[in-house]
Amino acid sequence: MGNGYAGYKALPRSVHLAVLEGISVLRPTDPPGRDGRPNRWSALLICSTAYFLVCFHKVTPAVMVDELMAEFGGSPAIIGILSSVYFYSYMVMQIPIGFMADRMNPMRMVGYGTILAGLGSVLFGFSRDFTNAMLARALTGIGVSGVLVPSCKVLGLAFGDRFMMANGALMAIGSLGSIVAASPLAMLIEAFGWRSAFFLAAGLSAAAGLVCFVPMPGRENGRECEPREAADVPSLLRLVPSALLPAFISFFKYGPFVAYQGLWGVPFLMGVHGVGKVEAGEVMVLLSVSTVIACMGVGVLTGRLKLKPRTIDIAAASLFASSWIPMLLPASAGALALLYASACVMGGADIMILLMTNDYIRQRVDPGARGTVMGIVSTMTFAGGAIFQTVMGLFVDGTARGYRNAFILCLVSALTSLVLVMVYTKDRKAADVLPV
Repeated sequence: MGNGYAGYKALPRSVHLAVLEGISVLRPTDPPGRDGRPNRWSALLICSTAYFLVCFHKVTPAVMVDELMAEFGGSPAIIGILSSVYFYSYMVMQIPIGFMADRMNPMRMVGYGTILAGLGSVLFGFSRDFTNAMLARALTGIGVSGVLVPSCKVLGLAFGDRFMMANGALMAIGSLGSIVAASPLAMLIEAFGWRSAFFLAAGLSAAAGLVCFVPMPGRENGRECEPREAADVPSLLRLVPSALLPAFISFFKYGPFVAYQGLWGVPFLMGVHGVGKVEAGEVMVLLSVSTVIACMGVGVLTGRLKLKPRTIDIAAASLFASSWIPMLLPASAGALALLYASACVMGGADIMILLMTNDYIRQRVDPGARGTVMGIVSTMTFAGGAIFQTVMGLFVDGTARGYRNAFILCLVSALTSLVLVMVYTKDRKAADVLPV
């Protein structure tokens, strides 16, 4: 790896441990653009900023359910449909996006997607009727669909075997978008109205998207991200079975999680437990904070502690399932305290499963097919988000019983994900690479 790696080896042991623990994922001594890879620092920073905005767009409706119902005259079920259209549009684009990421410049795809999401956001801010709001939200979903899979492709090129730590940093920084879209956004809405949130998201998205096209040292205007040889269609079809099990794991895990975080969590806390919007937003913040901590803890679990991937996967899936139990308890001070605790567990467990799945794909699938396989998994992931937001809206009627029934569904789904994880990890081999 050249002089950069030699400089890294010469650093004190404490620095090496910091890297292993996820405190640092970058090596500043690496010369930019070496070996045809994109500059690590700029690649991670740009992709993380774009994913920050994806997470912001995703959960924005959660803190403005009442405002949206008042504006568009909808019932909980209708608002569930309005929110879920984002996930449906995201879902249908994932396989095409993955296919394109194996054949196009993934960094530029991140730029186009982020700009398009900004356009959808500004149109939503100007919407005066339900139809236009639906179309605008769908456009936002199409835009953000072009960020995560190409970003993983870019980071795979940039970091190689250090992808796990880079992916953890991407998810950690991205999760900050969910934090900003909780209590801070709730305060912004109370001060300036719900439309201001979408105009803010539009401006930030446009700026972040344009950066993807700016020449930077070591990036050679993005040419180093041009894909190598991509797998042909028949070869990709042979890989579909290997993607199905992690895809269904993501479906049953992510669906209830994003339905709670992105839409129904805040109304549940306000309506059943009697807390204010800002306090309810604080619980959503805890979900995102635990996500950040889990992302940065990947290095500790896989590096210093040397835990097996199977152990991490099963532990994370078990914790995720158990985190739904407090939702079923009657309203009380103790139950509210448990909801705070469950938020700390749920977010971390959710992202840990995602990180391990992404690394599993990176290790087992040839680079020319990774984008497509990730696209298949991502399709099922966001199908879960779309379906669960809609279905939960059918259960929710503003009563404790309605929410309880909705969360029983979430618990069953989480337990299904746990069973699938146990099957999925039985024969997991770190160095196994599937040919294409």
